[in-house]
Amino acid sequence: MTKLHPISIMLLSVFLCFPFSTRAAIGPPGADSESCVVDPQNPNIAYLGSYGGGVAKTTDGGATWAVINQGISNRSIWSLAIDPSDSARVFAGGSAGIYRTLDGGDNWLLVTTFAVRGINALSIDANRANAIYGASLGGGVFKSTDGGDSWSAMNDGLINRNVWFLTVDPSTADTVYAGTSGNGVFKTSNGGENWVVASSGISNTNIYCLAVDPLEPQTVYAGTAAGVFKSTTAGESWSASSQGLTGLFTFALAVDPNDSRIVYAGVTGGLFKSSNGGESWSPADRGLSHPFIYTLAIYPTDPQIIYAGTGGGVYKSVTAADQWSEVNTGLAHLFVGFVATGPVGSNDVYTLSFRGGIVKSADSGQRWTPVNRGITWPFVLSLAADSSVADTLYAGTSNGAYKSTDGGDTWIPINSGLLSRNVSYMAVTVDSSMVFAGTTGGVYRSTNGGSLWIAVNEGLSNRTVRALATDPVDPNTIYAATAGGVFKSIDGGDAWVAVNQGLTSLNVVCLAIDPVTPTTIYAGTNGSGLFKSVTGGEEWTVINLGLANRTIRALMIDRSDAATLYAGTAAGVFKSSSSGEEWSEANQGLANRDVAGIVQDPGNSTVIYAGTRGNSLFMSRDGGETWN
Repeated sequence: MTKLHPISIMLLSVFLCFPFSTRAAIGPPGADSESCVVDPQNPNIAYLGSYGGGVAKTTDGGATWAVINQGISNRSIWSLAIDPSDSARVFAGGSAGIYRTLDGGDNWLLVTTFAVRGINALSIDANRANAIYGASLGGGVFKSTDGGDSWSAMNDGLINRNVWFLTVDPSTADTVYAGTSGNGVFKTSNGGENWVVASSGISNTNIYCLAVDPLEPQTVYAGTAAGVFKSTTAGESWSASSQGLTGLFTFALAVDPNDSRIVYAGVTGGLFKSSNGGESWSPADRGLSHPFIYTLAIYPTDPQIIYAGTGGGVYKSVTAADQWSEVNTGLAHLFVGFVATGPVGSNDVYTLSFRGGIVKSADSGQRWTPVNRGITWPFVLSLAADSSVADTLYAGTSNGAYKSTDGGDTWIPINSGLLSRNVSYMAVTVDSSMVFAGTTGGVYRSTNGGSLWIAVNEGLSNRTVRALATDPVDPNTIYAATAGGVFKSIDGGDAWVAVNQGLTSLNVVCLAIDPVTPTTIYAGTNGSGLFKSVTGGEEWTVINLGLANRTIRALMIDRSDAATLYAGTAAGVFKSSSSGEEWSEANQGLANRDVAGIVQDPGNSTVIYAGTRGNSLFMSRDGGETWN
């Protein structure tokens, strides 16, 4: 059982209904895992809820997975719960509300009508199987006492209704703990009739996860942005319990049902295990190539069996976390937010998934490897390759910038002078002399490969930077797409001027510069389609024939034919062979049309990649005519 945590909300404040298909993408395999639960009667049956991928089920212990979304219209599933008395009855919570299946996932029915921003967590009272609790964003806690047929808000005393997590005490009917955003833990002892604060001793009150010891239910663990806290008094008082954890943001917790001394914690530094009730922790991630753990599920009658849901898919251990194996066959449901390639001539392709960091293919998409060693924050927003210095990459995250000099195998933080750490875009000049970071606090520049940054915002009246584009000929010319339009610098960022004449929308989200004629620039907007300038940004004209006023998430200019353009939108890929004058859909075979990134293979210009929200990456070998 898990939830969509506050960092996710910060990055994606509006949740969409994602088109989805079971047609296979080329990879990377895996899913942006939100919740995983294992059937208490059968360790080979488990369910996975993912961001943008809906629900998947395995019946062979994770060897293979199948999508089971019949009846689920919105495929962002953040929480799951199995009825302990009838394992064919499963509940799934997400951005649309709560779904229920009575047949093990073959069919789902939406059983809630209340309007909330999403259901982060679900928990079933083991003593009363028809009593189900749901934690919501903004709406607090909801409860059903009839197996999900009807629901009521249960918020008396709950002063903060942004509830990220909740869990029912397995031994005591009507005792429930709720973790909130900013107000710590609340507790009810009467089934939600009223709540009291139960956070004394917790120094960080953003509660991401909770776990009750099933053998000693007076013992409760809370995962926060400051590590793990433990209570041995049923929440009356807490103390820090993080010794040995190398990452403090704790998104998943689980207690061994047969041994109270054994506890597991998924943190931003990987998976950790305690054999002394949380007094100290040791890494338990051998074989776990994805370091960002969001959900843990232990089989209750054999706790050697554990499933771990990560930002890059599912892993399984049959040795109590001593060794892990990837179990992602059938899963290609990453929520890809950005796609990048290595320098022209290489075979390197990179995907950045919503919460799974960076995955790399060095053979044009045939095989994929997570490349996050050294990155301690899962929300990687952008990546730029230095075209002149082999294997040098820069990555921007919502918590700072990183650099790799070995093609992504290892990373180091490069944040000296970077006062705004929410880095939405990275760019390198054509001669490698400067690196730029676009942030929510403006533009930063480094002239020494990221060792030191300085803010370069003179004239940049809107500092919410969404994208950057460097001139392919002149290293001193750079463009910034912001929430206030397009800005241009001709002196390496020392000064900026707004270049918005003709832009009917200043909500610009992406840019592309013609590699042959750099005075030709394209600007994609949020909800107003695409604009073109042939004067270096001095004047713009709308070019939406066949494209309509869509949100343009990604733009790409064919390097072998600059008149050929591609635009990635929520309605798929659009292609123009006339420098943007006319557009047509290019979606044949593209099973998921919610496209967030589009790039050209660095070694073969006829190969195009489209990154989707919830279906990983698709490839076209014929310039977008067909996809597989």
